[in-house]
Amino acid sequence: MASGRVYASYGAVYIGAVLAWLWLVDGIQPDWRDVVGVGLALCGAGVIASGTDMLECYTATDREKGSRDK
Repeated sequence: MASGRVYASYGAVYIGAVLAWLWLVDGIQPDWRDVVGVGLALCGAGVIASGTDMLECYTATDREKGSRDK
């Protein structure tokens, strides 16, 4: 896994940890925008962490199907 993908995943987890810290330790309750933001960050990190391997898998499968049809 490339270091950029790891760094993106770390960033998303860090955002979630900071909001959890604010809520549990500092007593500041996050609003719905904070929760949605963490969700988007985690989803984005998941897409980045999956990398191009997923795309290459689909492309290889499509190539195999095309060669069988001929």
